[in-house]
Amino acid sequence: MAMPGFVHKLGLDKQNAWISGVCAGFARLINIDLKLCRLCTFIAALFFTKWIIAAYVVAWFALDER
Repeated sequence: MAMPGFVHKLGLDKQNAWISGVCAGFARLINIDLKLCRLCTFIAALFFTKWIIAAYVVAWFALDER
C-alpha cells in the first residue's frame, strides 16, 4: 500500500540520460541533484566495480521507462 502523497515510481528517465537513464530515474525518485547521483555512482564503481556494474545493468533491463 502506497503512502498518501507518495506517487513517485522508480523508472528510467530517458530525457536526462547519459547511458540508459538509471541514475536520472533514481535521482528523480529520491529528489537529489542528478550530478550528485552520477558522482556517487562513479565513486562507488571505483571501489565496488563488479557490483555496481551488475546492479546498473539489472536496473537498466528491469525498470520501465517513465
